[in-house]
Amino acid sequence: MAPSIIVGYSKDLSEFPECESREKNRVGYLVSPVFDVLCLTEWKLTGSPYKYCLTVSIVGGEDNGWLRELAFEHIDDGGTEEEAVTLVRGAVGHNGDDDEAEQVARFVYRDFMFRAQTGNDIGIQIKGAFVQPTKEKKAMARTVYGFLLNWHRHIISDDHQTVYGAKIWAKGMIEVGRVQVYDDSQKHFVDILTQGGVGIGGFKPWDALLLNEQQISHWNPNALSIDPADQILAIVSATDRFHQIGITTFDANIPLFRVVK
Repeated sequence: MAPSIIVGYSKDLSEFPECESREKNRVGYLVSPVFDVLCLTEWKLTGSPYKYCLTVSIVGGEDNGWLRELAFEHIDDGGTEEEAVTLVRGAVGHNGDDDEAEQVARFVYRDFMFRAQTGNDIGIQIKGAFVQPTKEKKAMARTVYGFLLNWHRHIISDDHQTVYGAKIWAKGMIEVGRVQVYDDSQKHFVDILTQGGVGIGGFKPWDALLLNEQQISHWNPNALSIDPADQILAIVSATDRFHQIGITTFDANIPLFRVVK
């Protein structure tokens, strides 16, 4: 069990996951750290081991550097993220229907129940991620997870993580919000994550007992446990995030009209 870091897994998310049917659940936008405007579409799946799939595309495509410059200049002049999104979408006539757009990332996740101080709570557990290699080093996964806190109260790490997946949590997610370390076998929180992949109380959530020295080299200088870190997960909550990211333009869970009697 995770988070023993593994070499890789067999989930192939370079294509949309197999399912019996899919239904568009939510659509939102954000301005990425490199000033791409990203369109994020959440799908509810049936007949799949995953309840949700999130697809991510770049408004206007990857090669439109002038759109990045447009977003950057607007925000640099004091404009809001929502205004920058509207500006870029208007510049290319983007109508919010990105079903056929080229996707630069895809994430699958499912509901996950855990025990909080106030009783049982539920969030989503990331079960797989595909990020186009040219985008991996541009904080895309971290930014997307931060955005998902608009739609889900808690984001929980996968229970099988590659070095890349673990680094998103050990380094990137602590810039999104307070990351708590959770023992799923004992059903309680054990520490709060800080820089270096270690808790403020000294707890080390990851081990690499399944990897050799070369395979774990990209994890350095983050900390590792010398004992199996079975059933240890990382959780970030919407109430603990530092900044809200992005906007929502469609949510099938919220009625468009309310009838007043």
